[in-house]
Amino acid sequence: IAAMLLAFIALIAMLNAIIGWGADISGLSAWINAGREVPVAINLGSILGVLQAAPEAFLQAGSTALDVAKIEALINERAEAKGAKNFARCDEIRLELKAMGVVLEDSRSGTTWRAEA
Repeated sequence: IAAMLLAFIALIAMLNAIIGWGADISGLSAWINAGREVPVAINLGSILGVLQAAPEAFLQAGSTALDVAKIEALINERAEAKGAKNFARCDEIRLELKAMGVVLEDSRSGTTWRAEA
């Protein structure tokens, strides 16, 4: 069991290095979809009862009190405002979402969100 826990801790450290805290999770999703060492991680995680949810679902956990449809609509509106170079509106939307307890994370692949800790 000790060896299994050590391997699991090393895997978690590797995952943290890949995504970084508060970083873009699309890279992790692509990594998971590519199947790299994921079966081992999921099997080890299932023994301990962790790593069973998709990264997006995990980071958005606790968002049941949040209006997900409204969040997604605001994110889409913000993307349109960005395209129109209306950065003042982008900032307003970010602040509105922050007031709702939502943290936006922008990356080259788009915007993701998570519930504020």
